Amino acid sequence: MSQPPISPMVRTALMVSNLERMNAFYGDTLGLSDVYFEAVTQSVDMNRLIGIPGDEPVRVLILKQPGGPNMGMVGLFEASSNRNKVFQKRTGRLQVGEAALVFYVQDLSRLEQRLQRSDIEIVCPATFLKLSHNSGQQEMTIRDPEGNCVNLIERPVDQALKHVAVGQIKPVF
Repeated sequence: MSQPPISPMVRTALMVSNLERMNAFYGDTLGLSDVYFEAVTQSVDMNRLIGIPGDEPVRVLILKQPGGPNMGMVGLFEASSNRNKVFQKRTGRLQVGEAALVFYVQDLSRLEQRLQRSDIEIVCPATFLKLSHNSGQQEMTIRDPEGNCVNLIERPVDQALKHVAVGQIKPVF
């Protein structure tokens, strides 16, 4: 069996204006609490990759599932010129060209209650979604503190990696 031409998603990189606030959301609220990488960089080459001119300092924090593989990570990048910058935050439904981060959640009801007590925008509360190829599942859609769309699906968290084996990638849903 030949190797696939591309791997599953390794990480999502988000440009942020407040690293602490986003770390609290992804690390504390969603549970991506292991730090894969953390640094302040001043690299012209890295800045070119993320579209920042020159060697402006960039704070980097890459989070992952505790004890999990180095996949499905969320990278937070805060350029010093973006620190606490006021920007047009996306709200409401997804727009054309916008992506959503998708996570499995063990107990969606409990997380939804926690989110309702926070300032997180709930785009769609927990809803039962029945698709033709499965028995259905609870899902909800929210916006993170900086307006990025996040879709949460109630499923055993270990199912996300259940069918991934070396050289063999099978969809879980």
